Amino acid sequence: MVHGFLTKGRCSWCLALVVVLSSSGCSPRLERMSPREIVKLSNKAAKSRDRELLKRLAYVPEGQTREQVQATVDSLIEKSTESSTAGAMFKSLFRFKAGAERIYGDRAYVYLYAGSVVTACRPYAVLALAKQDGMWKIRGERRECETPEFWRRILQTSPEDTDALYYLGLRYSSEERVMFNSTQKWPDGDKVGNTFVVVPHDTVKATQYFDEYLRKAPNGFWAPVIQDGSGAPIRKDGLRKAQEALRTNPDDLEALGVLACNYENLGFYRKSKLAAQRFVALAPDDNKFRRGEAMRDRIRTSDFNLAVQKEYFDKNPEKLKEVEAELGFKLFDGEVTLP
Repeated sequence: MVHGFLTKGRCSWCLALVVVLSSSGCSPRLERMSPREIVKLSNKAAKSRDRELLKRLAYVPEGQTREQVQATVDSLIEKSTESSTAGAMFKSLFRFKAGAERIYGDRAYVYLYAGSVVTACRPYAVLALAKQDGMWKIRGERRECETPEFWRRILQTSPEDTDALYYLGLRYSSEERVMFNSTQKWPDGDKVGNTFVVVPHDTVKATQYFDEYLRKAPNGFWAPVIQDGSGAPIRKDGLRKAQEALRTNPDDLEALGVLACNYENLGFYRKSKLAAQRFVALAPDDNKFRRGEAMRDRIRTSDFNLAVQKEYFDKNPEKLKEVEAELGFKLFDGEVTLP
């Protein structure tokens, strides 16, 4: 699967990515060039190691100096021209190409596809450009250089920009884990120390955003990866079906089991514990795949996981405020309900 390859740090190397795009002749007048032509020109500049031109094509964010941008450009050129075996193999196996462009006032986007020698091209990323000094300049990969708050505003001001729906769906469905040094102790008495804490997100909103994207743009750029689940993983699991089943029958054991497992993975430990408790209360002797034993274990571990998670948020109150605003309910206080 090509989508998602090398996702970490995309914004820092997105100019290097365009090195592998197909180049073409462009007008020397930068001010007259379209966003797509700018992307292709940056490819040509990177191949020729033209630092000055790349510097002119790179957008300078507020608070940064051109010297900082130049340092980034130098690093990107080195990455793009590395002669290592791994780098050569990557360039020979994978192919990137620039697709369509979209312009919304002073911002624009160029759509990138990726494929390999044996697979067809698939949606990969979207490069964001903005007007600066009278010309289009590359800001970075859209998912990295724009905020969820910006995308929400876009839904109000530019409803035809359906990419915002996809990015918001990713924002709410992606599993977020942060490293944290906890003072909690394992059941055997040993200190936990460094561990990963799950930061919850609103998966219901994720599904709604993905579904809305498909409704508005069934043939849109991101539609294939939403439909097959590779770019919208939350749509592939049984969470939504289990939630719907429990609304119809609150004693549905299969649904309770699915919810207990999913809520634990998503960091909703109070909900996971409640689902497991209800399962055990309804079927205390259930031995199908040892589910009863698994549910009792989940009840015991939920309190421990919750304690570690709460310790993290106690030390990061602003993060807790952000998460609870997104979820619409208190993570550690108040009544817990299902589904």
